[in-house]
Amino acid sequence: MGQIAEILRDAVRFRIVPNAPRHSGPTLRALTADPLACRIAIVEFDDQGVCFDRSVLRDVDAALADLDGASPVILVFVHGWKHDAAAEDGNLASFTSLLQDVAAAEKGGAARPVLGVFASWRGLSRSGNWVWEQSSFWDRQQAAQRVAAGSARELLGRLKAFRNGPSGDKNAPRATLIVVGHSFGGLIVYAALAQSLIEAAASEGAVVPSFGDLVLLVNPAFSAISYLPIHQIVAERQSGADQLPVFVSVTARNDWATGLAFPVGNVTRLLTEAWRGPAQRKALIRTMGHVPWMRTHALSTGDPAGAGPGAARLPFRALAFPGMPQQFGNVTVTREAGSPAGPFWVASATKPIIDGHNGIFTANFEMFVRALVLAHLAASRLR
Repeated sequence: MGQIAEILRDAVRFRIVPNAPRHSGPTLRALTADPLACRIAIVEFDDQGVCFDRSVLRDVDAALADLDGASPVILVFVHGWKHDAAAEDGNLASFTSLLQDVAAAEKGGAARPVLGVFASWRGLSRSGNWVWEQSSFWDRQQAAQRVAAGSARELLGRLKAFRNGPSGDKNAPRATLIVVGHSFGGLIVYAALAQSLIEAAASEGAVVPSFGDLVLLVNPAFSAISYLPIHQIVAERQSGADQLPVFVSVTARNDWATGLAFPVGNVTRLLTEAWRGPAQRKALIRTMGHVPWMRTHALSTGDPAGAGPGAARLPFRALAFPGMPQQFGNVTVTREAGSPAGPFWVASATKPIIDGHNGIFTANFEMFVRALVLAHLAASRLR
């Protein structure tokens, strides 16, 4: 009877999550015995995109100063819908684990210190019964747009400035910088870095973005029309086909939030905005992962023909050709036939890799992310 009563109580609960910091404890802490080997900083933004406590930004600057000259690895994660910086949040726990794995892989004589930055915002505004909680999707889309235009840009700008050094030379970085955004966190990351991505896509020869080494978006929740300029540039120029990706967007095939809720919530744009042709119409209300002609790669598990034990050691230029898959841990990456070659990937993922909108930290996807990160770190040692 107690369980039934609890279920009934949950069904009629309608709570508003306060617009307040969710993290308790130190905002900068070590994750290893050596305090400089691996640390995490937690930066929280309010519903208007303003940093709750600017002293945390100064802590990040101090942490960067400690690592000057050590060629550090900087990993940034911006969470999405339903998440925050509470100690029990699954995204925070998984990101912490990823940082420790990267630090463990860096052990040795030339080990590089690792700094993780968890950028948090009010990812869930309503809690209680299931319907009430799900209805926060559209409200959080608007909030993410505000956060994207706020202090998050300052945070990423500080990290970019440290990476490129006083001279601002993106070709001689003093750190490896990787930025990850999930769901509406992908919207925040993309909005902040879109200009740099467009400039990188339009560059001649090898693509060297000014923002960092890699942007990884997982189930990104923003209109594909925002990515259309990059898609067109990459299709025309096909620069950097033989280099590691600098931009990777991965969307689960069974992600109902971006596949169904997003277009339903944005269908009014077809009435309020001008668009040309069916391609723009679809890109206006769908995310890039659900626009078939934008997809460049497919992520799957197993060992298809052409892969195998040696596939992981193939040069990455092999991904420029359809039908030549490559292994990232247990994940096989195959370029779609007819898609443009280049370091800008828009990929789909099967359920064993990403399960729905929030099932992003599966063992397979964590393996893929680790392999992608480690590939970039190995490449950075050759610079």
